[in-house]
Amino acid sequence: MSTKLTVGLVVLLAVSGSAGGAAAAARAGKRFVGSGTEHVNNGPKWERAAPRLRISFSVAPDGKRLVGFRGTYFYYCGAGSGTITDGSIAIGRNGHFRARGSFADKTSSGQVTARSYVSIWGRMVDHGDAAVVSFLVNAVWTGRHLANPYSTKLQPAGLACQTWVKGGAHA
Repeated sequence: MSTKLTVGLVVLLAVSGSAGGAAAAARAGKRFVGSGTEHVNNGPKWERAAPRLRISFSVAPDGKRLVGFRGTYFYYCGAGSGTITDGSIAIGRNGHFRARGSFADKTSSGQVTARSYVSIWGRMVDHGDAAVVSFLVNAVWTGRHLANPYSTKLQPAGLACQTWVKGGAHA
């Protein structure tokens, strides 16, 4: 099973963290390729899973948007893989970016089993030649509810199936 998402709602927020150095303006027109480590909620804490997963995107010629974002992941609940895509994510002047969206998870017969909430965030670093990137896929089972489904707070596996990929990409 493969999942593909185009995130429609884009919101700029500051993202904190120290890996990769200070935020920087994006390098206009550059293609970025990298990888991330996957973590899942299959236990009492976030557990590292799967081999390194691919992350890629380009920066638009005007330097103001990530275009063609693509991130792969595996999920233990349902034993499948997925791809998160987004056509355009705004980049702030400080080099930070964030996008959110959701989609219904359906069986081959069309039955909805969950709603997946996806968040992509990060920042440009190394004078715009690299990026620190994370994305979260939080599949909340039908009939269940989370106060903030975009949160990285660990949820019980019976409530949601969470996958958090943390990584980076270089031009």
